Amino acid sequence: MGMLRDLGLKLDTWHGRTAMARFKNGWPAHASPDVGFYRTPLTQYRYRVVGSGPTLVFAADPPMSLENYDGLIEAFSPYFRVIVFELPAMGFSAVSSDYRFDFYQTNDDVARFLADVAGEGAILAFSCGAGLCAVDLACRRPELVSRLALIQTTDVAGFAVWKARRDPQGILAK
Repeated sequence: MGMLRDLGLKLDTWHGRTAMARFKNGWPAHASPDVGFYRTPLTQYRYRVVGSGPTLVFAADPPMSLENYDGLIEAFSPYFRVIVFELPAMGFSAVSSDYRFDFYQTNDDVARFLADVAGEGAILAFSCGAGLCAVDLACRRPELVSRLALIQTTDVAGFAVWKARRDPQGILAK
């Protein structure tokens, strides 16, 4: 299983730096107004910031991209500084070959993005699996999080049930 995992990592991160340049200079940079890019050693995040007031951060729920959040941005931006970003290796947030899809590595990278782009005390509105990231960050980096809105987020046992229903043969898990 280790060899398959390593091959999967190579395939998923192959040409990450090329993708970063292509996304930053191509269609993903101009598909929506106010698109920005933020770079960590592992990820080039694609995001939008609209409005003013308390900061409300949405993590785009894959396979959705920033463009699917126009309605939420429109609804919340009169009252909040709304940030929507695409998670590492999702949408047009490309990752480097050093990225390993590790829970804590990912969360620490997201924390770096939040610290520099959102600032302290943000309201995190993360959905599905990203909700576990939000809970982890609220526990380990409480200065970044003032409140949580967990949308379609369950616990680890709930995700195991969800996964078993969608991958009964264990094919996707490999």
